[in-house]
Amino acid sequence: AEDREHAASDRDGAAFDRGQSQADAERRTADRDQTAVERGHAAEDREHAAEDRDRGETDRALAAEDRAHAASDREEARADLRHAQLDGLTGALGRELGMVEIDAEMNRARRGGGRLVLAYVDVDGLKTINDRRGHAAGDALLRDVVGAMRTHLRSYDVIVRVGGDEFICVLADTDPGAAQRRFQEIGGTVERTHPGASISVGFAALHPEDTLAQLTQRGDAALYEAKHTKPPRT
Repeated sequence: AEDREHAASDRDGAAFDRGQSQADAERRTADRDQTAVERGHAAEDREHAAEDRDRGETDRALAAEDRAHAASDREEARADLRHAQLDGLTGALGRELGMVEIDAEMNRARRGGGRLVLAYVDVDGLKTINDRRGHAAGDALLRDVVGAMRTHLRSYDVIVRVGGDEFICVLADTDPGAAQRRFQEIGGTVERTHPGASISVGFAALHPEDTLAQLTQRGDAALYEAKHTKPPRT
């Protein structure tokens, strides 16, 4: 009887062990399933992250393209504005834009050593030419005066039409002597192109404390003196 009880007890223990083993197997299976699910979620997360990176790169590329287009549009707008403010007859800068350019040149000159000369130019006798030979002849003279200035000045020197027969030129990194020699060449070209025509020029070198108004006023005063001390033509 005792042996039978031991045998029954052994069978119960074995059954329990089998049940425990089955439970362990089921837990391992559940763990594997959970791990597989987690790996699947991790893969999905990686895919989403990759998609987000791709979208981010696309957005950055589009933003860079938009900035490039905006910069190009601004440059075109500035070019259009500049062209709109050119003097229609001579191609010189108009007064409003020209004053802005002159002020900018003065600031650059101060930062770079302070050398700058303003030349105030008057086309002598333009009204007489208009009256005697017609406005077409006067217009041709004005265009050729600006053409002569473009020929003998540097490409970055500023030329502004400030009145019917008056121009202001600004020569950076130049002294008055060099500016005078330039305008002697310009005057010679004008006289060869239009016999009997001439220009008068007043020069003003930049002073450290000069405002735009002060520099142009000194140039205007120098022009007045140059015109009234100019020997009569023979």
